[in-house]
Formats: sequence, structure tokens, C-alpha cells
Amino acid sequence: MSRYYSFNDFMKDAITEADGMTRQRYGRSLEECYKVSPKTLHMVCSLIDNGWWVFTAVVALLAMSLFGFLATLTTFLLTPVGLIVASVLGVAAASKLKQLYHDRVLPQMIERVGSRFKPLWEAADGSRSRIDCLKEEAAREIADEAISWKRKLIGC
Repeated sequence: MSRYYSFNDFMKDAITEADGMTRQRYGRSLEECYKVSPKTLHMVCSLIDNGWWVFTAVVALLAMSLFGFLATLTTFLLTPVGLIVASVLGVAAASKLKQLYHDRVLPQMIERVGSRFKPLWEAADGSRSRIDCLKEEAAREIADEAISWKRKLIGC
């Protein structure tokens, strides 16, 4: 599939382009800007690959308090969505989700941007030029938020 027919591919392309933008403009990857563990972006893209709804379900889980997250983690992994997440993340799904919880700022930002662009992507109705413009805009927004976050962390 391509970004013209799949919102999942659209978001993965926007994330990849945003990562390139932050590297070019700031000399750091998205993961480095957010100070998250090195495989976080790969986990995010793997979850998106299995459906935007799967990714948003995980982000909703990440929005809980630490106590709520830990209390519902096992139950979540037994739900149909949780089983998909477990198959995507592999044997150590619970520990990977715990790591993702600690690095939640990156997936939450991507979900926020994606949720804003999903209706725009749907309205573009396969128009290649419009979807290409939307991808550029989404990538720029992701990169700008990452650079802004990095500046907050270092106090610029």
C-alpha cells in the first residue's frame, strides 16, 4: 500500500520525513530530541503498521497514571487489541509496553498530530497532490514539535 490509500502508510511516511527534518535542521533524530530509548520510533511505526486504531488504543493506555497503567497492563494484553499488540511487540510485550510508557511523550505527540490529520487525509480522497502536501505539513508539525520539546529540555 502507499500513503495515498492507507493512512497507516501516510503516517509512517510523515514520521520518517520528520525524523529526516530534525536530523537536518537540528542534527538529532526524533528519539534524541525527546530523549527516549533507541527503539521507540520503531515500536511506534510497528504499531501503526497494524492499524491506526491499534496505535491509538496503546496511546490511550499510555495516558493513564503509572498505577493505572500497571494495573490494567495484563488485562489489556488479553483483549483482542492487546493480542495484536503482543504479536507485534513479541515475547517481551509487557516490558516493551512499560518502556513505551516511560517514553510516552513521543507516541502521544504522534497520535495527536495523526488524529488531526486523519480527517484531512480522508477528505483528500486519494488526491496525490493533496496527500503529498498533507504529508509535508504533518512531517513539519512533528519535526517542529520535536525541536520545540528539545529546546524546552535544554532551556533555550
